[in-house]
Amino acid sequence: MEFYGYETSKFVTIRGRDVTVEFDGTYTDKYMPAWIDPEIRVFKDIFNEGITGNAQRLPLNDTTYKIYNCRLMLLPVAEEKCDIINKIGDVALVEGIAALDQVNGSVKLPNITEKFTTGKGIFTAHGLLETTGGIFRDLTTLQRSENIEITRAGNKYSASASIQMSTAELHFSNYKLSYGIIKLDGEFDIRVAGVKLQAAASIDYSQKPCLPRIEKIKVSELGKVDVAFTGLGIFNSVLGTVVDGIIRFLKVLLTRLLEEELMKMAGDAFKDFDCEKFRPG
Repeated sequence: MEFYGYETSKFVTIRGRDVTVEFDGTYTDKYMPAWIDPEIRVFKDIFNEGITGNAQRLPLNDTTYKIYNCRLMLLPVAEEKCDIINKIGDVALVEGIAALDQVNGSVKLPNITEKFTTGKGIFTAHGLLETTGGIFRDLTTLQRSENIEITRAGNKYSASASIQMSTAELHFSNYKLSYGIIKLDGEFDIRVAGVKLQAAASIDYSQKPCLPRIEKIKVSELGKVDVAFTGLGIFNSVLGTVVDGIIRFLKVLLTRLLEEELMKMAGDAFKDFDCEKFRPG
């Protein structure tokens, strides 16, 4: 067995057959995906002495293999296991959304009081935004966008996944905005054309019952943000200037609000997830 390349991709020859191996970059016995089949594996000496043990019995009619933490697996097997894990994740996501405290498909948001500054030098303007009656509309657009990745440390399983929302809509029934000489109040809506999130969760099976936990939710990409205000009155003609002046502030606020609120919502919902029905045998 010969290796060419480094870390992320390996081109190898096994008993005269050329195959491609993908390596996840992690070399440790402690962490390995939960779905690894011990009958098809590569031992620690993979880089020194080649394939040993049970791995010698791998069929060679497939041309692509994957190495997960120095374990070799036929790609079709890995894909089949990934599909099962993805389905479990999808069920958890649907159950989590259904478990949220929703009213007509919306979730309440906390009141906001935020100071902000835009511009530089003599063009600096200070603002204050206060909101009440905020709601997050239609979380049903949340869905997994990539395969879920699983790692294992003892009896603790950790999962990470990319999640996206086709649209994110927030409505605030009452706002007060001070921005330079402008003072406004009324209602306003925020619509984001696409949000991508990176989420991580874990299930600890060393305890009984098992302990599910949301580890993190981070916004990785925020689409175009559209804002609609009421109560502009005589300032309607300068709407573009007002929105342009606070749009960067709103993106920062939205990112934090989405991360904090989705983390809280997911944590509240995920704690009731029945992980016992997936306890490893």
